[in-house]
Amino acid sequence: MAGRRAAALREPRRSADSYLDFVQGLDEAALTAVLRARQDVLEDPPRGVGELVRLLGDADSMLAAVNDLDRDGLLLCDAVMMLGPPVPLDRLVLLLGGSRDGIRAALRPVARRALLWESDGVVHAFEPFRRLWDDEVAVWHPAAELIPAIAVTDLRRAARGLVPGARVTSSTTWERSARVVGELMADPDGVAAAVRRLPRPARDLLAELVRDPTGLVTGDEPDDPLDTGAFGTNGFGVGARGRLPAGSNREEAAGILVESGLLLLVGGEIEVPREVVTVLWAADPEVRLTGPPSLGPAGADRADETFAAGIQAAAGHALRSVAALLAEAERVPLAALKKGGIGTRERARLARTLALAEGELPLWIDVAHAAGLLAREEGGYAPTGEYPGWRGSDVGRRWAVLALAWFLLDQSPTHREIDSGRDQPPPLPLASGAGRVRRTLLTTASPGRSLAAAGSHLEWFLPLHGYDRPQLANKRRAAVREAELLGVAAEDTVSDLGAAVCEVLAAAPLDPTGQMRAHQYGSPTPTLAGFVTGTLGPLVDELARRCGPALPRDASTMILQSDLTATVAGQPNHAIARLLADAAVPESRGAAGMWRFTSASIRGALDVGWSAQELLDELRAGAAHEVPQGLEYLVADVARRHGHIRARAVRAAVVADEATINEILATRALRSLDLRRLAPTVAACGADAEDVAERLRAAGMAPVVEDEHGTVVIRRRPGGPPASGRDAAAGAASERGSAGSAGSAGSAGSAGSAGESGTWAAPADVARRILANRAGAGDAARADPRVVRQLGRLNPRLTLVERQLLAAALDHGEIVTIIYRDRFERRTSRLIAPVELLGGRLDSWCHLREAQREFAVARIEGVTPG
Repeated sequence: MAGRRAAALREPRRSADSYLDFVQGLDEAALTAVLRARQDVLEDPPRGVGELVRLLGDADSMLAAVNDLDRDGLLLCDAVMMLGPPVPLDRLVLLLGGSRDGIRAALRPVARRALLWESDGVVHAFEPFRRLWDDEVAVWHPAAELIPAIAVTDLRRAARGLVPGARVTSSTTWERSARVVGELMADPDGVAAAVRRLPRPARDLLAELVRDPTGLVTGDEPDDPLDTGAFGTNGFGVGARGRLPAGSNREEAAGILVESGLLLLVGGEIEVPREVVTVLWAADPEVRLTGPPSLGPAGADRADETFAAGIQAAAGHALRSVAALLAEAERVPLAALKKGGIGTRERARLARTLALAEGELPLWIDVAHAAGLLAREEGGYAPTGEYPGWRGSDVGRRWAVLALAWFLLDQSPTHREIDSGRDQPPPLPLASGAGRVRRTLLTTASPGRSLAAAGSHLEWFLPLHGYDRPQLANKRRAAVREAELLGVAAEDTVSDLGAAVCEVLAAAPLDPTGQMRAHQYGSPTPTLAGFVTGTLGPLVDELARRCGPALPRDASTMILQSDLTATVAGQPNHAIARLLADAAVPESRGAAGMWRFTSASIRGALDVGWSAQELLDELRAGAAHEVPQGLEYLVADVARRHGHIRARAVRAAVVADEATINEILATRALRSLDLRRLAPTVAACGADAEDVAERLRAAGMAPVVEDEHGTVVIRRRPGGPPASGRDAAAGAASERGSAGSAGSAGSAGSAGSAGESGTWAAPADVARRILANRAGAGDAARADPRVVRQLGRLNPRLTLVERQLLAAALDHGEIVTIIYRDRFERRTSRLIAPVELLGGRLDSWCHLREAQREFAVARIEGVTPG
C-alpha cells in the first residue's frame, strides 16, 4: 500500500482548467453560495465575472475564508498545495485515505469559498490562493525554496546524509551540493529510502513533527516534540522552523535527523522540506480525513416542563436585568472612565443597587450597548432615544433584540481579553475571536447535541480559532455561561430559544456578523434603529415571532401595600413599567421587584405630565386589589400643592409707565410679539430683547435695551442707515431659516451616508446580475475584438473570456496572472502587465522577474485577473 501511495506522488500533473471557466460554470444556486461564503466581496458588488474574480483574489478576503474552514478542509488544502495543483482525486485518496466521496465532502466547503474546485476528477486551485498559501499559510516549503539560503557546509552534510556514498567532500562546491540535495528531494522513492534508514527514535520524532500540519488543526501550539523552544509556531499552529534544543532528551534524535539531510539547517534554524512531509504523510495512518466527529445527544429533553420553566426563568431574568440597568442609567448616567467604558467601581455600585451578580454585569452592559439601548453621553452612559420604544415593545421583540446582539458580538462579555496590555472595560468593543467560538459551539450543538461534546470537538469544527488550549477552554465556558443567563442553553442543551436564534441566522439571506461589526464599531454611536435596519430588522421580527410564545408573560398586576410600596412578580407590562418608572423609586430587583411611592416621586410624575386623576386611574387599573387610602391621600396632597409656585420662561421684559404698556398691548403691529402683562408697568414675551426693541422702534416708539442688571446696552452700528424693524425681523428669520436648512441638509446627508454605508446587497441579487453578464460582457466591452481574434489564432486553447481579459489588459495597461510553460516545460505563474503584442509574442513587464520579458502566446495555459 505504501508503495502504491509513493508511486502516486510521481504521477504527472494535468494542466489546470481556467478559474474563469469554473466561476462561469456556476449556476445561480452555486454562485449565491459562493457569495454568501465570501460576503466581503459584496461591499462593492461586482457587476460581472471579471470583477468577481478580482475580488475573490484579494488576499485579506481569502485569508478570512480560510479562517472558518474545518479540520478536513484545511488538511485538504495543505495536501493539494504540497502535491502541487492540479491534483487528481485518486492521488488525494492515496495520500489522505478514504474515498473519492470523502475527498469531495471535504472539498465542498472549500469550493463554496471558491478556493479549490474539482473538474473531471481533478482538484484545481485558484492561482492567487496558491500563492497566498505558500506565502502566508504553508508551514512547510519546497526544498528548492530553502536550498538557496543554506550554507555550503550544511548543504554538504545534507548531501552526504541523503545519498550514502556520495562523493561529497569538504572541497565540493555549493552548486554541486545543492544539485545533489535538490535531485534527491525531487525523488519520493529516494526520500522514502532516507526515512527508512533512520533509527526508530529519529523516525518517530520526524513523524511526530509533521503529524499536526496546521497546528494544523487545533490552532494551538502543540506539545513540542523537541522540547520547549525547539520549534516555533506560525499563525496557524505548529511551525516547521525552530532551533536545536540544548539539553533536550531528544537532542540525539534531532541531531540524527539533521545529519541525515531530512531536516535542513537554514540560517541556524530547522526546516522540514515539503517533500519529506509528503512522503511521511503517505505512510502515516493518522494523517487522514476523518469527517465530522460524532457528538452525543443533549443532556436534557427540551420538551420537559421543568427544563422549559428554567429556560423561561433565565430569559425573564435577562430581560429584568437589562431593564433595571437601563432604568438606573436613566435615573443617573453610569460613570464613564476617561478612556471610555464602565470601571470596576461603578460596576460594583450597580451590582449593589440592582441586586445583580457583579460577574453578570459586563454581559448586560455589553448587550445593551450592542443593541443600541445604552450609549455614552456627556455625563456618562445613559439610555438612548430608542430605549422607550424597546421598553414598550412586546416581550418577544425585547428578548430577540438582546439575544441577537449577544450572539453577534465579537467579544466574550464575561471573559474579556486584555488589549495591548490594558483592560478593556465594557461596553468598549473589542476585536476578538470569542464570537466565532460562541457561534460555532451553539450552531454545532443546536440540533439536539451535547454542548459539552461540541465543545470537546470544537477544534475540528473551528481549528483556526486563535487561542491556546487554556484560553479556548475559558472562551467555551464563558459562552455556555452567557447562554445560560440568556435562556439560550441549560443542562448541556441548547434550548428552543437558542435553536431558534441559530436557525434564524442560518436562514438569513446575508450573514449578519459583518453588519453587526460595522454597527458596533460605527460612528456615531449605534442605535437600536441602526441595529434593526438592513438584514437585522427581519431577523429581529422573525426571532420575536418564533420565541414570543416561549417567553415569560409580562406581569399584568402589582400589589400595592399600605406602606406605600408596590410589588410586581416577574417582568411588568408596559403600562405598569411606565407608571412605576415615572411615579415610584425602585428599592429591590429580582424575581419580584419592589418600588416605593414618595412625595418626590409623585411630584416627578406630575412634572412629566401626569395628572392626579390619571395616576389614580392607572394605579387602580394595574393593582391586584384596591389602592391603599394612604397612597390616594399622598397623590391628592402632592397634586394640591403642585404648581402653587410657577416659574415662567421669559426672554424679554418691557418696562414703562402703565399708560405706555396699555398702548403697546393695544398696538396691532406688535401683537405677533405675544406680549403678556405681568404687572401694571411690566409686559413680557419670548422674543429676544434686541428684536423687541427693533419692533417697538418700527412702531414709532423710542425704547432702549437693558441687560439683566438694568444697565443700558449701547450698540455701535456699522455705517449706513439702520434697518427697519420689518427688514430686521425678516433678515433674522431668513438667517435662522438658512441655518435650519443647512442643519437639515447636513442631517439628511449624514443619514443618507449612514444609509448607504448600511446597505447590504443580497447574494442572490448579485448572483443574478453576474449571471446576466455571464458571457463576460464587462471585459468584452473593453477589449478590442481584433486583438481577441488574433489571440485566438495564436492560442486556440484559451477560452473566450481569457482572451478578452488578456486583450483588455493590453488595451488598458492592467495586470493579469498567466500560467506559462516555458521551452524547458517548466510551468510557472506570472503576474504581468502586457505592453504590446509582437507577432506571436507578448511584450510585458514581469513582476516575478521585475524586468521586461516576452512570452509566447502559444505557451500561455491560463489567464486570470491580477
